[in-house]
Amino acid sequence: QDKEENKVYLYTEQGDSPANHSVEVKSRDWAFDLYDKSYINIENVQMFASSIKMVVADNCTVDSCYIVYPSDDNKKSVKIEGAGNTIKNSYIAYCPGDGVTLYGEENVVDNCIIHDVNTYGDHFAAVQTSGVGNKITNNTMYNAGRSFVLHYYTRKMKCERNYMRNGGILSLDLGATYSY
Repeated sequence: QDKEENKVYLYTEQGDSPANHSVEVKSRDWAFDLYDKSYINIENVQMFASSIKMVVADNCTVDSCYIVYPSDDNKKSVKIEGAGNTIKNSYIAYCPGDGVTLYGEENVVDNCIIHDVNTYGDHFAAVQTSGVGNKITNNTMYNAGRSFVLHYYTRKMKCERNYMRNGGILSLDLGATYSY
């Protein structure tokens, strides 16, 4: 890094030109920020080192997206807050905190593959939910530092037909679904 010239230099292991390689750089935390938006559909998008935030959103859908390494901390997982929002048929992986944070009312996580989450081993999960009437259905979740579904302050939640394996990698105090 040359701060005076405002440049970053890349030297490859082979000593050849970086033009011979695929080089990716993170430029923002949120690929999509749907703050206070309604009826937005995001389909078939690949995201690397960024994620989706739906805060105060309603009736938005994320379908068939590929989201890997969404965050370098626990605050930038897929965030769904509001009402009537859905993430489905998507792939979410390599999250230090939650894979999906699902707050609000009548929001849905359906038919997703969520794995290698909560590398902190703390109070995070493949899906963390709080609110009323949220649904977590038909998902495959594996390799979690602690639990798969955390449901604090949740009422009328539906969590069914989910396949969960290899949880508690970093913690002994847990449940596949967990609340206190």
